[in-house]
Amino acid sequence: METYSRAEPAGSPRTAAAAPSPAPSGSPEDADATVRRAADLRSGDVVRIRSVLSQGLVEPALVAAALPLLRRDDVFGDVIPALRRAAPACTGQLVDALLDERVDPVIRRRIPRVLASVPTQRAADGLLAGLESERLDQRYRCAQALVRLSQRAAVSIPAGRVFAVARREIDGMGAGGGSRLEHVFAILSLALEREPIEIALRALRGRDPTLRGTALEYLDHVLPPGIREALWPRLGLVAAPPARRPVDDVRDELLRSSSRWTTGERRLRSSAGH
Repeated sequence: METYSRAEPAGSPRTAAAAPSPAPSGSPEDADATVRRAADLRSGDVVRIRSVLSQGLVEPALVAAALPLLRRDDVFGDVIPALRRAAPACTGQLVDALLDERVDPVIRRRIPRVLASVPTQRAADGLLAGLESERLDQRYRCAQALVRLSQRAAVSIPAGRVFAVARREIDGMGAGGGSRLEHVFAILSLALEREPIEIALRALRGRDPTLRGTALEYLDHVLPPGIREALWPRLGLVAAPPARRPVDDVRDELLRSSSRWTTGERRLRSSAGH
């Protein structure tokens, strides 16, 4: 039987012929390497874990072994980039974990950060499904990830579904809205023009009554009736002043006045600091 135990001069024809070629993908050697790397990811040893993550998660088995590491703060910063690099090839695997209520909530809460980097409809559909989660923190992360994803990719997000999700979130709000109001407006920005919606949110939370009135007038134009009727009481309103100007005029004023509002807020904060 041929062996390679005897040393040969470097560069000799025998050495070149005897050198083993890289194992083809799917070979037993390849499978053994995947098993070893998965074991390293599950070892709990930070050095071994980071070594595997730096080499890339090229197999579904490695992605499966890496996902539980999302709950570990000491390697979280290494896991996210590794999963992002692998995500285009394992989007379905990530979405399945995101939507599985049996998966650790911390893991599910952090998966949207990965999916936000995948500019595909499949990732968007998964995040949209995540807005149906029973956990508010999960829904919040999915909404934020969808906003980022929609800014960098031409994905389809049905407006009717967006408004249905927004209505459910409004129904769960208390008076004033609190942090839930930001979440509602992030959702609304998936179906409406983003910049005016973001300015309207800041105006509703700000101290400028004129800008607040402009924001309410704009919202009265663009929000569906069911959303308006649910939102106004949470803002302490019976109803917003009826919109009389064309929506484009109100929008332009809102965009122009936002710079004035921002300057005023900065002055107020500066005065408060002194």
